[in-house]
Amino acid sequence: MVIMNPPYDEKIPLEKAEDFYKRIGDKLKQDFVGSTAWILSANKQAMRQIGLQSSQRHAVFNGPLPAEFCQYDLF
Repeated sequence: MVIMNPPYDEKIPLEKAEDFYKRIGDKLKQDFVGSTAWILSANKQAMRQIGLQSSQRHAVFNGPLPAEFCQYDLF
């Protein structure tokens, strides 16, 4: 199981957030087959770039920011 809360350009500056999240998705697809990944993020646009279909989504708050905690089953 992989659990992560990558930066989403709110408190920590992140150039090209969409590219960064795409690389996360590519890495998960290549090297973590058979695992489950949970990702917490408040950047919905960047989350779409992961390129995986979530099996669960939970609306949460990370401090004052509305966020999503998403599960991805990696086949």
